[in-house]
Amino acid sequence: MKRILLWAVVLLGLPTVSRSLAQSNFREQIEARNREIIAEGDLLYRCERAAWLATDIALAHEELKNNFWGYIVSPEEDTVRVVILDDSLRCISSLSFSGFPEGACILNPEVRALSPRERTLYDVRMKILDEIVRPKYGLTAVPEGFSLNFSLVPCERGYKMYVLTGATVNGVIPFGNDYLFGTDLEGQIKSWRKYHSGLLPVYCEAREVIQVIHSHLASEPLITPTDICTLRLYGDLCGVRRLVVFSTALDAWFEYDAQTNAITQRDKSEIFETEKNE
Repeated sequence: MKRILLWAVVLLGLPTVSRSLAQSNFREQIEARNREIIAEGDLLYRCERAAWLATDIALAHEELKNNFWGYIVSPEEDTVRVVILDDSLRCISSLSFSGFPEGACILNPEVRALSPRERTLYDVRMKILDEIVRPKYGLTAVPEGFSLNFSLVPCERGYKMYVLTGATVNGVIPFGNDYLFGTDLEGQIKSWRKYHSGLLPVYCEAREVIQVIHSHLASEPLITPTDICTLRLYGDLCGVRRLVVFSTALDAWFEYDAQTNAITQRDKSEIFETEKNE
């Protein structure tokens, strides 16, 4: 009888153990995906930040300003290089950035033809831009005070073209209205997604904002690379370092802290307790 009772206890405990293991594995999968999202957001931020800085430097330089037509962003390991173009698509200067937000910058005032890699980046970017303005992709016009920014990032099997909404006025963090287009090495679009259903601007100028909270539709269960990039670009300007996203798909709360560059799953009580304490 004792042996039968022992087996009964063990068998009754198995469903609980299985659920526990399944929950543990699921949480590990989410944590692994969050680490990938952070890495992706880091690279996107570095490219966007380098483009910002290079444009400011070029426009503050009289000769570059007079001939400035556009730029190419080229991420290379720990460095992001920005090539300044004139209207004949020549390089008139290049800037290399390492370390952000205030990393070293090397200005190389050279006039030359584009390298094969640079020309490919330019051609692919223009090909994707020509395609994504078609109505089927649903890119929406932005209201006054905002703009659409396009960031091309090479990846293993092609390119990722991110579309982010930027703010042209102070005191705004322009979350939302953002897209990702995945292409092959020739720039043919193979996949695309809209991260948020619309523009989600956070106005900070007239009030102190501690953290930003918004929710995601079931199709986007986690914090996105564009969320991370936008917070890091604009949060410093507004004194905001935390973003909280409620995942309707997972019925869970996730917090991204720009200071630690980490995503943590939180209880709802923790989220709102933070707001009260600060």
